[in-house]
Amino acid sequence: MTELAHAQQPDVVLTGPRLDIDLEAIADNTRLLADRARGSLMAVVKADGFGHGLLDVATTALTHGATSLGVTSLAEAMALRRAGIAAPILSWLSPPTADFVPAVAAGIELAVPGLEHLRAVRAAADVAGRPALVHLHADTGLARDGASPDAWQQLCESAAADHARVRLRVV
Repeated sequence: MTELAHAQQPDVVLTGPRLDIDLEAIADNTRLLADRARGSLMAVVKADGFGHGLLDVATTALTHGATSLGVTSLAEAMALRRAGIAAPILSWLSPPTADFVPAVAAGIELAVPGLEHLRAVRAAADVAGRPALVHLHADTGLARDGASPDAWQQLCESAAADHARVRLRVV
């Protein structure tokens, strides 16, 4: 390219992909859903708020009608607590070998898809010195986690026994 041809080219700056986050759109959508919901509204903010910023999306959703938050990891749940989010937070995809003690101590609600998870969460509640808050998680046919229909009754009975002994509270 000659000096003259280069001079006639417009300045081009390549910066890579760009993502504009419209928190007002998130606020509008949350208000719309909250207005139409017959109960409480959980805003799922997993995966860093679907790439939109965990804390920004969580705060926006809670400010505009969501009453609880959902995440897939204990790390995201704890990050929200450390940021001062006091609303209920459900974390639903942790292995049974996870360290549930900090989550139980922080009042994070935990999905329990089977007896192995229930035992791990129960043990964490004993260490934390407070009842664990659990959601019993059923596999509804997608095989994406949750208790199978064959295991559901035993999971419910075991959770009910722990609930009666105040070791956990089924949310």
